[in-house]
Amino acid sequence: AEGQKLAGVDVGQRRRNREIAKRNASAEDVSTAMGGNTTASGLYSTAMGSLVSFTGIISFKNGQNIRDTAAATPLDQLMLETDCPYLAPVPYRGKRCEPAYVKEISQVVADVKQCSLDDLSVATCKTAHQFFSRLK
Repeated sequence: AEGQKLAGVDVGQRRRNREIAKRNASAEDVSTAMGGNTTASGLYSTAMGSLVSFTGIISFKNGQNIRDTAAATPLDQLMLETDCPYLAPVPYRGKRCEPAYVKEISQVVADVKQCSLDDLSVATCKTAHQFFSRLK
Protein backbone atom coordinates (compact mmCIF):
# COMPACT_ATOMS: atom_id res chain seq x y z
CA ALA A 1 0.00 0.00 0.00
CA GLU A 2 1.10 3.55 -0.69
CA GLY A 3 3.23 4.89 2.17
CA GLN A 4 3.44 1.46 3.87
CA LYS A 5 6.75 0.67 5.58
CA LEU A 6 8.42 -2.62 4.68
CA ALA A 7 11.58 -3.47 6.58
CA GLY A 8 12.59 0.16 6.87
CA VAL A 9 11.76 0.93 3.25
CA ASP A 10 8.99 3.36 2.36
CA VAL A 11 7.15 1.34 -0.28
CA GLY A 12 5.41 4.39 -1.71
CA GLN A 13 8.72 6.22 -2.12
CA ARG A 14 10.30 3.18 -3.75
CA ARG A 15 7.37 2.99 -6.16
CA ARG A 16 7.80 6.68 -7.03
CA ASN A 17 11.55 6.16 -7.48
CA ARG A 18 10.95 3.27 -9.87
CA GLU A 19 8.47 5.40 -11.87
CA ILE A 20 11.09 8.13 -12.19
CA ALA A 21 13.69 5.54 -13.23
CA LYS A 22 11.37 4.14 -15.90
CA ARG A 23 10.90 7.64 -17.36
CA ASN A 24 14.64 8.25 -17.38
CA ALA A 25 16.48 5.17 -18.67
CA SER A 26 19.81 6.39 -17.25
CA ALA A 27 18.44 6.63 -13.71
CA GLU A 28 19.37 3.90 -11.26
CA ASP A 29 18.53 3.29 -7.64
CA VAL A 30 21.19 2.41 -5.08
CA SER A 31 20.37 1.52 -1.49
CA THR A 32 23.13 1.70 1.08
CA ALA A 33 23.04 -1.14 3.59
CA MET A 34 23.16 0.75 6.88
CA GLY A 35 21.25 -0.96 9.67
CA GLY A 36 17.92 -2.24 10.85
CA ASN A 37 16.43 -5.17 8.98
CA THR A 38 18.81 -4.75 6.10
CA THR A 39 18.46 -8.28 4.76
CA ALA A 40 14.76 -7.73 4.05
CA SER A 41 15.45 -4.22 2.74
CA GLY A 42 18.27 -5.49 0.53
CA LEU A 43 16.14 -8.29 -0.88
CA TYR A 44 13.34 -5.83 -1.55
CA SER A 45 15.78 -3.46 -3.26
CA THR A 46 17.29 -6.12 -5.50
CA ALA A 47 13.84 -7.48 -6.36
CA MET A 48 12.96 -3.95 -7.52
CA GLY A 49 16.07 -3.95 -9.73
CA SER A 50 18.06 -1.69 -7.41
CA LEU A 51 21.69 -1.99 -6.43
CA VAL A 52 22.82 -2.39 -2.82
CA SER A 53 26.01 -0.68 -1.69
CA PHE A 54 28.11 -1.74 1.30
CA THR A 55 30.20 0.47 3.58
CA GLY A 56 32.66 -0.18 6.40
CA ILE A 57 29.76 -1.20 8.65
CA ILE A 58 29.98 -4.64 7.07
CA SER A 59 33.25 -5.20 8.98
CA PHE A 60 31.89 -4.14 12.39
CA LYS A 61 31.42 -6.81 15.08
CA ASN A 62 27.74 -5.83 15.28
CA GLY A 63 27.36 -5.80 11.46
CA GLN A 64 26.13 -9.37 11.03
CA ASN A 65 22.86 -8.11 9.53
CA ILE A 66 24.87 -6.22 6.90
CA ARG A 67 26.93 -9.35 6.16
CA ASP A 68 23.70 -11.34 5.83
CA THR A 69 22.46 -8.74 3.35
CA ALA A 70 25.67 -9.01 1.33
CA ALA A 71 25.34 -12.81 1.29
CA ALA A 72 21.79 -12.49 -0.09
CA THR A 73 22.59 -9.77 -2.65
CA PRO A 74 23.37 -11.01 -6.18
CA LEU A 75 26.97 -10.27 -7.17
CA ASP A 76 25.83 -8.19 -10.14
CA GLN A 77 23.66 -5.96 -7.93
CA LEU A 78 26.17 -4.86 -5.34
CA MET A 79 28.56 -1.98 -5.03
CA LEU A 80 31.21 -1.05 -2.48
CA GLU A 81 31.78 2.37 -0.94
CA THR A 82 33.81 3.92 1.82
CA ASP A 83 31.34 6.69 2.76
CA CYS A 84 34.32 8.98 3.45
CA PRO A 85 35.01 10.47 5.92
CA TYR A 86 32.69 8.28 8.03
CA LEU A 87 32.25 4.57 8.82
CA ALA A 88 35.84 3.43 8.43
CA PRO A 89 36.06 -0.37 8.36
CA VAL A 90 37.84 -2.45 10.97
CA PRO A 91 40.79 -2.05 11.73
CA TYR A 92 40.40 1.70 11.10
CA ARG A 93 37.06 2.08 12.90
CA GLY A 94 36.82 5.40 14.71
CA LYS A 95 39.34 7.05 12.39
CA ARG A 96 38.73 9.13 9.30
CA CYS A 97 37.67 6.82 6.47
CA GLU A 98 39.71 6.96 3.28
CA PRO A 99 39.00 5.60 -0.22
CA ALA A 100 41.91 3.17 0.13
CA TYR A 101 39.97 1.35 2.86
CA VAL A 102 37.63 -0.14 0.26
CA LYS A 103 40.11 -3.05 0.25
CA GLU A 104 39.00 -4.03 3.77
CA ILE A 105 35.35 -3.75 2.78
CA SER A 106 36.05 -5.83 -0.34
CA GLN A 107 37.73 -8.56 1.69
CA VAL A 108 34.74 -8.91 4.01
CA VAL A 109 32.30 -9.01 1.09
CA ALA A 110 34.45 -11.59 -0.74
CA ASP A 111 34.53 -13.74 2.40
CA VAL A 112 30.75 -13.47 2.85
CA LYS A 113 30.08 -14.17 -0.85
CA GLN A 114 32.65 -16.98 -0.84
CA CYS A 115 34.34 -15.61 -3.93
CA SER A 116 37.82 -14.38 -4.74
CA LEU A 117 38.78 -10.72 -4.55
CA ASP A 118 39.45 -10.90 -8.30
CA ASP A 119 35.91 -12.15 -9.03
CA LEU A 120 34.45 -9.49 -6.74
CA SER A 121 36.56 -6.82 -8.42
CA VAL A 122 35.42 -7.85 -11.90
CA ALA A 123 31.76 -7.85 -10.81
CA THR A 124 31.83 -4.54 -8.92
CA CYS A 125 33.83 -2.79 -11.65
CA LYS A 126 31.31 -3.95 -14.26
CA THR A 127 28.44 -2.70 -12.08
CA ALA A 128 30.19 0.64 -11.50
CA HIS A 129 30.76 1.10 -15.23
CA GLN A 130 27.08 0.37 -15.92
CA PHE A 131 25.88 2.66 -13.14
CA PHE A 132 28.35 5.48 -13.88
CA SER A 133 27.97 5.26 -17.64
CA ARG A 134 30.55 7.98 -18.31
CA LEU A 135 33.37 5.92 -16.76
CA LYS A 136 35.82 4.70 -19.35
